[in-house]
Amino acid sequence: MTDCDSSYVGLPEYNWSFKINGISSFSNFTIRFNGTPDCDYANIKIGSGFSFKSSFSLAYKSLEAGYTFDQTNRYNRDFKFSSYGKRFGGELQYQSYKDAEATIETHNPDNRLSYPNEYFNRLTVNGYYVFNYKKFSYPAALTQTYNQLKNAGSILLGASVFYDKIKLFTDESELAQTCNPTISLWQASIGGGYGYNFLFFKSRLLVHISAMPMVLFTLSEKISGELPSNYVKGDYKFSISPTIVTRGSICYTIEERLSLNLNVVYNRTSSNANSNINLYSNGWILNSSIGWRFF
Repeated sequence: MTDCDSSYVGLPEYNWSFKINGISSFSNFTIRFNGTPDCDYANIKIGSGFSFKSSFSLAYKSLEAGYTFDQTNRYNRDFKFSSYGKRFGGELQYQSYKDAEATIETHNPDNRLSYPNEYFNRLTVNGYYVFNYKKFSYPAALTQTYNQLKNAGSILLGASVFYDKIKLFTDESELAQTCNPTISLWQASIGGGYGYNFLFFKSRLLVHISAMPMVLFTLSEKISGELPSNYVKGDYKFSISPTIVTRGSICYTIEERLSLNLNVVYNRTSSNANSNINLYSNGWILNSSIGWRFF
């Protein structure tokens, strides 16, 4: 690593690593339809709620792949592939919710509809760039594929692309069968922030904190199927809205081969890419893991 300051950033002795993860998460997604003067609004609330998942990942140097098993049966599939380098990196993740309940709420309680068979698919591509990569290691906090040897921080640049597809349907309500919208969205975000790695106990304990305000662009929106009565789809419009991603991480190295890790990520977004529709989402992920290095 001739392009890094070896007194700040180092490579582990072993190239391969294996992790067992326990992941707790909570997320919800709200779509607000602005209606006619007779019906002020309708909210479609889609939430995976709280879930607990187990995952396994295998990494070689900066490359990592993992698969998730959901104990609450709300995920059919969750796969991630990532490459975290000292200067830049990114990840590709595909998630699929199944049977997470969705509801439509209006100003009239009698018009509440329940969708127990909701599907929510998301494809996400994230990327980052570290300006002070010679002294600050982002992957030391994210994947432990590098070692942070001294306290350091850096300005960060991040970008993401999202594709969401939401489908609501039910066999239990004659009324709901006439109101089965499918919503597809393409969104992208870009922003910058700052991250810092703190070291304690002779560099065995790493504490990472970062925050990245971003600008969210809604690139495409497609709505098919029927919406609640008295609500119109409106016209798509290009929109720009603020969002933020915050991250915290604690990593304790027991010895060169074994480490304990705790990561938490929170994000919140909102957008109004349609003259009659507003979108809101927020969620957090808490990931605890134990990792072994070998070879």
